[in-house]
Amino acid sequence: MGKKAISLVYLITLSLLFWTEEAPGGKALTLSARVDKRTIRVGDEVLYEIRATHPSDVLVTLPGEGIDFGPFEAKRYRPLPRRSGGEEVTEGVDFFLTIFKPGVWQIPPLDIPYTDYRKRALPESSVEEALSAGSSLGMRGIEKTEPVEITVQSLLGEEPSAPMDIQKLRTPERNKGLRVIFKTFALLLLSIGVVCIGIYGIIRLMPKPIARISREDPSNAALRALAELKKKMTGGTVTVMHYKELSKTLRDYLAKQYDPLTLHLTTTELLERMVNYPPCRSITDKAQEILRISDLVKFSDRPVDSEEFTTFLKSAEEIFSSSS
Repeated sequence: MGKKAISLVYLITLSLLFWTEEAPGGKALTLSARVDKRTIRVGDEVLYEIRATHPSDVLVTLPGEGIDFGPFEAKRYRPLPRRSGGEEVTEGVDFFLTIFKPGVWQIPPLDIPYTDYRKRALPESSVEEALSAGSSLGMRGIEKTEPVEITVQSLLGEEPSAPMDIQKLRTPERNKGLRVIFKTFALLLLSIGVVCIGIYGIIRLMPKPIARISREDPSNAALRALAELKKKMTGGTVTVMHYKELSKTLRDYLAKQYDPLTLHLTTTELLERMVNYPPCRSITDKAQEILRISDLVKFSDRPVDSEEFTTFLKSAEEIFSSSS
């Protein structure tokens, strides 16, 4: 009887010791997981925050890069520094997630492992040094974050459609009216489609009027633009913009009047073609002086000259009038 009593006391003592080691001073780890916004649009970025609060003798391993967030894609990762407040420590990590599928989705729960060193025979070194040395004195455990639900809207801002109840659609007594509406709507769409096809066929078979494109004389258009440019010279003042407009008017005229001269050519290429194109050799010298000086004014900050610009206006008018 005495041996049984001793054995019973021994078992009770071991149980108490085990319970004391399992819960040494309260909960080892408190987690919180939240997002900065619950409703986003496709492609938007959402901030997912994980915060861990624990005693200073508890070592927590927070998730790092490469975590699988299910339908979400982790774009960036930002660990936060540890902050101590008395006997408690707060640390955390931020993930910047994105998703390209509309609907209602959940950020899955994550496993957060920890090692509890409370009421253990710790060495003189810190908790981190003890763990890096391979110490197994602590008690290990895992906490999970709560899943977070996010609503993802399309780019048009439409709410995601609610899931369809397939069982109700299969019940004829409850969906007779719904089937009638669907059937009527389908017939209406079919009728509209037939009418549209008929109208399209009629339009295709009708004779088309011959479009006549009237081409304005390039000389008249250039002279009219030149007259507008003269009106903008208030008080005889000349600026860089006047040179730009004169150069553009001359280039437009050359491109419309002579086939080989196009707007995409540089000034050097344009003048080379003019020299080798007989119909416009007579105006090459005047055009060359206007275009080169205008380029210097536009791109090299060459000073403007009112008298020079007036001479250019007369030269341009002679060029435009030569073929009118």
